[in-house]
Amino acid sequence: TQMIEALMRAPALAASPSVTADSILEALVQRERVRSTSLGRGLACPHARIAGLHGLGICVALLKTPIDFGPPSHEKARVVFMLLVPMERPTLGVK
Repeated sequence: TQMIEALMRAPALAASPSVTADSILEALVQRERVRSTSLGRGLACPHARIAGLHGLGICVALLKTPIDFGPPSHEKARVVFMLLVPMERPTLGVK
């Protein structure tokens, strides 16, 4: 949740008043249920499409306590790259 709190202060989210920390968390959890965002080797890239977001949200964290993002390796992630993109522009984060 600290990553979400940091993202809430980012310009793209500040310009998106309908986006809440709860809506971001829900979107990330829903995405993770579809398929793990674990990349292995201690890396994970949770990402989600967010309705009402007016730009790209990116946050990188080095975790003191690693998190298990599940398969493929169940290796706990220490480095997490979180990416939020507008629902209407899902490819914005890959350009």
